[in-house]
Amino acid sequence: MAGRRGLLIAAVIGSLGVLAVGLVLWATRAPPPRSAEEREAAAAQLLSGIRISTHVSGSALSASKALVDFLAENDVRLVVVRVVDELTLEVQIEASRSVAFKDSPTFCLIGPFAAPDDAGYSSPCWGAQDTGTLFAAQLPADDAGHRSFPAGEPIVVYATVQSGGPRCDYPPGRWLLRVEADPLVDGLPTGARQLAEVGFDVPWSRTDRLPFLPVSTVAYCGLANTVYREQGEPAIASPSP
Repeated sequence: MAGRRGLLIAAVIGSLGVLAVGLVLWATRAPPPRSAEEREAAAAQLLSGIRISTHVSGSALSASKALVDFLAENDVRLVVVRVVDELTLEVQIEASRSVAFKDSPTFCLIGPFAAPDDAGYSSPCWGAQDTGTLFAAQLPADDAGHRSFPAGEPIVVYATVQSGGPRCDYPPGRWLLRVEADPLVDGLPTGARQLAEVGFDVPWSRTDRLPFLPVSTVAYCGLANTVYREQGEPAIASPSP
């Protein structure tokens, strides 16, 4: 009898062991891969927690000429306007959840009333340097080397950017910072998209005397009607336009 009891106890213990191992394997098994729709929903949720703000800590202006269409007088002519030479920017990024990206995010600076076609360009982005490269180099990377916006403390990145290159020139006023990137979900890209479009102000003064740049050296994007009406003509330091 004692022998049978021992065998029964051993069988029960063995069964419990098998059950325990099964439960451990069940609990630690990898979850099934998410569908494309589920990953897209997860990406949207990640991006909804991103907040980006921009502050101009320094700027430099010049003057040049741009076209204005005086419709009432049926007259189109060149007028003297302000153009931005240099911006020093501070961009703060906050994320409620950590987000990693397939490639470094792009940062595009766009001036008022952008019309790149008017200057023969396809991109509205301003700046001789690649602004995205300047900012992205300051972003942290995850364990796989992907640039990321970590959750927790805000990230602050800085850049000083000059005008020039095959890019649009713009006046001071209300500008935009457009940020685009391809977020990773489960280690897979979900497609490039716009993360944010942030408005910020580039200041100007009616009294500052500005150096004049020949029209041939400036690629002013678009008509300057509103800018000319709101800001008027700047005072010129030298040379005379």
